[in-house]
Amino acid sequence: MIPPKCRCHATKATRAAAGYARVQNDWYVEPRWVVHSLLDVESFEGTVLDPCCGGGTIPSVCLARGIAATGSDLVDRGFGAVRDLFSLTEPVDNIISNVPFGIAEQCARHILKLARRKVALILPMPFWESEERVPFFREYPPIRWYPCSSRPSMPPGIMTGQRDRYGAIIQPLSSGDTRPYGWFVWERGFKGNTSVLQLPLKNQLGL
Repeated sequence: MIPPKCRCHATKATRAAAGYARVQNDWYVEPRWVVHSLLDVESFEGTVLDPCCGGGTIPSVCLARGIAATGSDLVDRGFGAVRDLFSLTEPVDNIISNVPFGIAEQCARHILKLARRKVALILPMPFWESEERVPFFREYPPIRWYPCSSRPSMPPGIMTGQRDRYGAIIQPLSSGDTRPYGWFVWERGFKGNTSVLQLPLKNQLGL
């Protein structure tokens, strides 16, 4: 099990480059539109779990689209169960998550053992470009990679926002992040070359 002090959303340097100060527990939030963009191009049969759900954005978007979804997180933010990702051992149908970037590979390796069908993780481009990650991608090749045509801003989360009908915190819109992100999608049993498909621009999603 990885010690709690190692569970961070990014190193201090990468978050500083993104324009955000380091925050307690490194809680940074994906915008809802980028979750919709994934669900517009990928289908998920069965249930979805986000084991790093934060305030509940990903499960909430899934539920709004008729997909059964639950969440858990190391920290209690009023949504889902309070559980350490690395304590999860029970299989689930699908996992969609924004995992801590500083330990993204460790998270991915653990998550890929749990999902029966699909895993989708949103991560910065350096996750794909790293030489150190070549063995991981050879062992676990994604079936698809979706670079975000529009760059999603992922600011520090807040606890003071209103909650939606599913209990997820509604985070304020932000445009402070400048790094490129993409969705990595794995399917159980896939071996082969990864397909690269760009996601539509944010203003083409009709949100």
